[in-house]
Amino acid sequence: MECGTHVVTAAAVAPYARSEQAMAAQMLPAKLVPGMLVLADRNFYGFKLWRIACASGAKLAWRVKSTLKLPVEQMLPDGSYLSTVFDSSDHARRSGQTVRVIDYTLQDSPPRCRTAIGW
Repeated sequence: MECGTHVVTAAAVAPYARSEQAMAAQMLPAKLVPGMLVLADRNFYGFKLWRIACASGAKLAWRVKSTLKLPVEQMLPDGSYLSTVFDSSDHARRSGQTVRVIDYTLQDSPPRCRTAIGW
């Protein structure tokens, strides 16, 4: 894990079979503090890891896969919108979390990128 200045704030080493997401879930609670901005690439998003990071009081800006279903619930003046994320095991969709979504396209990149913002 590193912050915006690229200073390493925590590190973990594990066998190849242990995923980065599993290691992050173990480390995040002790390393995140309220008000910290946490950036993550699209392979880190998962509802449980998102909730762990949000519970710390940190602010999240995580890229998510463009295939993640995030329907527009409320359009915001700047073109971003509010949606709700759910755990994949929550089939009744009862325990979601509101996120702000920014869809964007970078020049010479895949057609669409998406970032979820949590607070």
